[in-house]
Amino acid sequence: MENRIERLERAITISGLDTKQNKLQASIKSGDIKSQIGLSDKLSILMINEKGDSSYIGSSSGYSLFSFQGLQWIANKTKWADLELLLSQMTGHYRADWHHGNWCSFQGDIWNPAPAGDREPIPARNFAIKYVNIYFDVFNAVYPLYNRSIFDEHLHRQYSGNPPESIAWYASLNVVIAIGILSERMHCIKPNTVGDTGPSYELSWKYFRNATSCFTQLLFTDVSLMAVAALTGMAVVLQTTSSPHSAYILTSTAVRLSHSLGLDQPCDDFRISPAEIEQRLNVFWIVYMMDKGICLRYGRPSTINDEDIAVDLPRWESDIDRCRSGRGKFYAFPSLTRLALLESKVHSELYSARSRSKSDEEMLICIGTLDAELQDWKAALPIEVRPDHDIQCHDSSFLSVILLHFSYYNCLSAIHRVPLHLGLEIMDSNIRNCSLNPRLNYSAVICTHTARAVIDMLDFFSHDASPERANLIWISTHYLFCAFLVLFGNILEHPGDPDAFTDLNRLNLVTKLMSPPSATGHLSGYIRTLKTFEELANIAAAFLTCS
Repeated sequence: MENRIERLERAITISGLDTKQNKLQASIKSGDIKSQIGLSDKLSILMINEKGDSSYIGSSSGYSLFSFQGLQWIANKTKWADLELLLSQMTGHYRADWHHGNWCSFQGDIWNPAPAGDREPIPARNFAIKYVNIYFDVFNAVYPLYNRSIFDEHLHRQYSGNPPESIAWYASLNVVIAIGILSERMHCIKPNTVGDTGPSYELSWKYFRNATSCFTQLLFTDVSLMAVAALTGMAVVLQTTSSPHSAYILTSTAVRLSHSLGLDQPCDDFRISPAEIEQRLNVFWIVYMMDKGICLRYGRPSTINDEDIAVDLPRWESDIDRCRSGRGKFYAFPSLTRLALLESKVHSELYSARSRSKSDEEMLICIGTLDAELQDWKAALPIEVRPDHDIQCHDSSFLSVILLHFSYYNCLSAIHRVPLHLGLEIMDSNIRNCSLNPRLNYSAVICTHTARAVIDMLDFFSHDASPERANLIWISTHYLFCAFLVLFGNILEHPGDPDAFTDLNRLNLVTKLMSPPSATGHLSGYIRTLKTFEELANIAAAFLTCS
C-alpha cells in the first residue's frame, strides 16, 4: 500500500495537476497513512506453529498485547526477558488438539457423512415436540431462524407416516432439538435458579452430529432457505464450544449460500408467501449478525458487503413484554441486528485496509461519531436490559441479554482502543484544534471501565459449576480474555491505581473460572492458552508487589 501511495503521488506530480496545497496535504496525509499501516501491521498476529499450521488475528481483535510489539512493551515494562516462552505457548496451538467443550463423547470428524446406523434415531413425537417448543420459546425469540407455522407443518408430516425427504429438514429438525436441549439448561443459568434433570449434553451432541453429517449435502445438493438456517444454527451451537474456527467457517459458508438464494435482495414480486419472506429476512440478518460479530472479534474481513444489501431491517416491535412478575421478556433480535450494523462500521471505518488512508484527525472524528452512534443505540434500549444497569428481565431472556451486553462492551472497546493506539499526544493536539467528541479524551478510562464490567458479569454464573455454566463460559471466552488483557495492561501502565489490586483479583477470577471447562475434554490447545493467561496474572502480581 505504501508503494501504491507513492506511485499515485508521483503520477499526480507528473500530470501537472499538483499544487503547493496539494503537495502539503499529500505530504501530511502520506505520513499519517504510513504510520497507521505500520501500526496496524504491528498490532496484528500471525501464529505459525512448528507443523506449519497458521492462524491470523487482526488488530480489531483485542489481542494486540500478543503481537510482537505488545510483547516488547510487556518486556520493557516488567523487565521480563522470557518472551520466547510466551511466544512458543501462543504459537503452539494445534487446531486438531481442540475439542468441543463438554461434548467430549465424540472423537471423530463431525463434518464427515455418518452411516445411518451411527446416527441417533429421530426421537419420539412427544420428546421432539417438547424440545421444539423450548427452542422456539427460548432461542428462536433471539435468533428467529425458523417460521413457526412452516416448521410445524414439516414436524406434523415427520410423525404422520409421510416424513419430508429433504436433507435440509432432517438437519434442521436435529439442530432444533439439540438447541432445545441446550436452551432448557442454559436459560436456567441465572443466579438462584436451578436447572432440571433433562437430557444430557451427550444426547444434545448426538442430535447435533446428525445435522453435521449432512454438511456436504447442504452445500451442494439441497441448497435452500432451510439449509442456510440449519448451517446457521450449527454455527450458533459451535460458539458454545472451545473451537471458534468452526463457527467462523460455518458462518462464512452460510453467508455464501444466502447470497446464492438472494436473501439480501427484495423478493416481493416473486410470488413468495409473507411467512417465507419474513423467514428469508430473518435468516439473512442472523447470518449478518454472526458474520459481523466474528469479523470484529477476530480481526478478519467480513464476507458481506453492506453496500450490496437491499432488504429492510427486521421490524422493531415492543422490546419488552411485561409479565405479572414485573420482569419482562426482551426480544433482542432487532437490537442485536442494529448493533451488528455498528460493528460492521467500526471494522470498516477503523480497522480495514481502506481505513488506513485516513489522516489521524479524520480517524479521530470517525471514532467520535461511532462512539456517539453506539451510545444512541444503548440509550434506545429499555433500562431493564441496558448495559451499565442492573438486569431486570424474565429468565428466558437472561442469556440473550448477557450476550447483548458482551457484544456492546466489545464494540465500545474496539472503538476506544484506536485513539490509544494512535497515541495520546496526537489525540490531545487534535482535540485542541477541531471539534471532537469529548469522550475521546477518556478513551483509556472507558476501555478500563468496559473491561471491569465484562469480568464483573462473571458474577451471573460463577455460582455454579454445572455443564451449562461451562458452555456459557465458552460463549464468553473471547470477551473475558480481551478484558483480562486490558486490565493487565492497565496494571503495568498504572501500578499506583487505587483499583490495581482489585483488578488483579479480577484477572485471577478469570483464570479460575476458565479452568473447569478444560477438565471436561481433550483441550490441550485451550489449556495452553489458559496457562498463558495464568502466567500473565503472575507477572502482574509480581509487578505490583515490586512497585
